[in-house]
Amino acid sequence: MKKLIVLIYLILNFVNSYSGIYNFSDGAKDNFIPFVYYINEAGVMVGDLYYNKNFLKRDGIWTNVVLYSPQTNIFTFWNKFNDFKLNKKWSVTLDTQFIKFNDIKSGDIGNDSLNQKIPEDFLGILDGYQNLSQEDKYYMGNKEYTKLSNNGKLVLQKLGLIPEDEKWKFNGYRLYKGNLLGNNLEFKYKINEKNNFKIGYSYQSLDTQVRDLKTDTLNLYFEHYKNKDYKMIVGVKKSLNLLGHNSENDWDYYKLSFDARKYFKIYNNWDLGFRFLAINMGGKKILDKERTALKKLSGQDEKIYIYAPFMDMALLGDLDTLKGYYYYRFFDNNAVLFQGELKIPIEKYIKNLKIALLVEMGRVNDKFNLDLFTKDFHYDFGLGFRYYFGEKIVIRSDISNSDEGTQIRMTQGEAF
Repeated sequence: MKKLIVLIYLILNFVNSYSGIYNFSDGAKDNFIPFVYYINEAGVMVGDLYYNKNFLKRDGIWTNVVLYSPQTNIFTFWNKFNDFKLNKKWSVTLDTQFIKFNDIKSGDIGNDSLNQKIPEDFLGILDGYQNLSQEDKYYMGNKEYTKLSNNGKLVLQKLGLIPEDEKWKFNGYRLYKGNLLGNNLEFKYKINEKNNFKIGYSYQSLDTQVRDLKTDTLNLYFEHYKNKDYKMIVGVKKSLNLLGHNSENDWDYYKLSFDARKYFKIYNNWDLGFRFLAINMGGKKILDKERTALKKLSGQDEKIYIYAPFMDMALLGDLDTLKGYYYYRFFDNNAVLFQGELKIPIEKYIKNLKIALLVEMGRVNDKFNLDLFTKDFHYDFGLGFRYYFGEKIVIRSDISNSDEGTQIRMTQGEAF
């Protein structure tokens, strides 16, 4: 608790100190702002924010954030050209993100996945098992041990050294090291004052020491909204297998989403917001070889099938959802999320800064059924800070707590 109080004090003191030096003004058309921050996965990071509110004099917003951690050598780059006007009806947004990371946790699929790191010697057995021939895997699965090759017998011997009551640890997570790249190009057509249609293309790649994942999708969205009152977004994503295709990445899936948001102005200009999000996936099921092998080694004869690489499944646990859990914490074929946020302006003390009280509950599931909406939710709550460089440029910091610990996040834009 003392660390949390000290961190909050440092953030407030930093913003207050630099507001006079770097022109933290909503009237500035463009600005360059250096800063220091702490993020769980990266440690202390140094970086800068650049923004331009009228890029190429087309009312587009350009924001660029660069962060680097000397402590962990993690590097992050965000670049977004937002709502660049093509004419009275059409606008375009281009969003690029790159992260060089050291400890992305990739765990078991499902709502009951374990917050347990797979021991290093267990991973050695996994790698040995995955390198076996199909014949050896067949013999091992059918307990025809005398027919195993020497490599098969070696893996069996190592597996036999693990006590039966510890094999459940194969269902935990392993640490991935590598690079994450995300690109999103989106065109928006303004139907009228309350409705928009969006069409876009997304590409994601996750290059790691374990395997390389990539996918690209066509994205269609319909927005119905009333400014600062409510918003409803219905979306469809469909895999394309254009740039995101090779022998290891042959995806054929769709993702449906329904996102409803309601906003209220309450006591003394406070902002109260609620969000409901539901995600459903389908398509061609692909055998997840690594997770199937982990199940086999843990003593469960179960094959794991997925529709998409885990970073594009129905996912909870990122910069916007279940922020009190580690990144990529829960994923499956379906997800539901409820969020509430109360933003309180503190203009009396620091101009353009709001404090936010956060609460979230959500879960994932392999089936889209009643259980998804009624049982076994994961919860978190926390405190956030929102600094506004005008109406459309927001730097957001969130400190959220769950039953698995406290996470500190920072990004640009509102959570919802």
